[in-house]
Amino acid sequence: MKKIIFSLFSLLAIFTSISAQTGTIAGKVLEADSGFEIIGGTIMVIGTDKGTATDLDGSYQIDIEPGSYSLEFSYVGLVSQTFDNIVVKAGELVTLDVQLGTSAVDLGLDVTVTAKASRTSVAALMTLQKEAPTVVDGIGSAQISQSGDSDVAAAVRRVTGVTVEGGKYVYVRGLGDRYSKTTLNGAEIPGLDPNRNTVQMDLFPTNLIDNILVYKTFAPNLPGDFSGGLVDIATKDFPSQFVFNASLSAGYNTNVTFGDNFLTSRTGSKDFIGMDDGSRALPQIVRDNENNFPQFGEGLSNPQKAQEVANLTSAFNSDWSQDNKSAFLNHGFSVSVGDQKELFGKPLGIIAALSYDRTFSGYSNGRTGIYELTARIDQTDVLTSQLETVDQRGQEEVIWGSMLSSTMKISPTHKIGLTLMRNQSGTNVVMYQEGQKRRDDPDDIFQARTWEYTERSLTTGQLNGKHVLTDLNKVEIDWLASYSISEQDEPDLRFFTNRYN
Repeated sequence: MKKIIFSLFSLLAIFTSISAQTGTIAGKVLEADSGFEIIGGTIMVIGTDKGTATDLDGSYQIDIEPGSYSLEFSYVGLVSQTFDNIVVKAGELVTLDVQLGTSAVDLGLDVTVTAKASRTSVAALMTLQKEAPTVVDGIGSAQISQSGDSDVAAAVRRVTGVTVEGGKYVYVRGLGDRYSKTTLNGAEIPGLDPNRNTVQMDLFPTNLIDNILVYKTFAPNLPGDFSGGLVDIATKDFPSQFVFNASLSAGYNTNVTFGDNFLTSRTGSKDFIGMDDGSRALPQIVRDNENNFPQFGEGLSNPQKAQEVANLTSAFNSDWSQDNKSAFLNHGFSVSVGDQKELFGKPLGIIAALSYDRTFSGYSNGRTGIYELTARIDQTDVLTSQLETVDQRGQEEVIWGSMLSSTMKISPTHKIGLTLMRNQSGTNVVMYQEGQKRRDDPDDIFQARTWEYTERSLTTGQLNGKHVLTDLNKVEIDWLASYSISEQDEPDLRFFTNRYN
């Protein structure tokens, strides 16, 4: 963890050491009728020798001295447009997105904008929905930042027709998670739960996300093994200039924060980063004998087997304590840094991001009951109580994610990128129940204790490229190679029950 934080701040120091003496005008040029990117469109700064052409994403960027300029956008077969009074300041970015049509389209963009260029605005998603050949909906990072959602599971609920079950699993159009599919930048990723067909969405912090698209109908370019919907998560890509974002968050849970009723147990030294430190793992002597574990019955007549059973069972964790403590504030942070530099004379975009979230939750005075009909339904209208307990539960959950993404534009019509991502989660649950289990002995007090720790992780590496062959009628080639490892481990799941009179 220390190495990750050190590398991020080292990268930040390198970026901030370079002071910008020019400003930047950047944006995207689209066809007004189709919404597609214009490749090879011309942008000229009137009255100067400055100019450029749009690349394979329809994007452009002009670095220019501070001042006020007029820009002309043109493309063969479309009506040119001119925008005046574009004010550029040193070290700042002016975003100017343009649509060219067969007739002039006035977008009212001749104003000064000092925000980061965004390709995930509400207007961009509306254009995508309008022109897409399939039924598609989505949410961009601009909307996510306004809602304050910390993970994808919380953000995707805001998409029409999508519900999230258990804070993790996506339902599209009312169909269960087994009918949905999840992809990352268009590549399939394995789920963590072998009994489900979907990825646990709470593993992805929104700080790393560019947009989330939900496809509700089929298309030739989509996987064919879904019937409810396909959720595609797109990570951040190519920054136009240096950008640094950081945020801190804190929350208060009235049930457990700063009280003395947060139920917990002994934790590991790495729980704060969502990893078990090995204290919950099976003892080494048990792992060595897992295929030759002696049976209890063997020890009744064989002293040697009896000693083996005793040695193996005594090696397990013998700490059965549960304590009521005070929980700290729910807290989290996110930091991301990105910039565009030149490598071998080619533009290179780099984004590094880290997100962390730790929450405490729980309750007291919960109720669990089991009731059965023990007589004919026409003879009674009362159910017989078999189990009634008062419950207390405490849960501590840690989720963090990191991403390093780099994209190089080899030429205006060719680019290649590499994305590395690691997401980690750890959940510690402690539960205590006390009451009466009348089906056994109605006079006894029944007690049940539960300890559960679950660790999840997703590691992904992706190499991708996009190429536009201008000599072949602008044929577009997209390719992606992806390697993902998903893991879910429950090193400690224990139950202890007892009765007393």
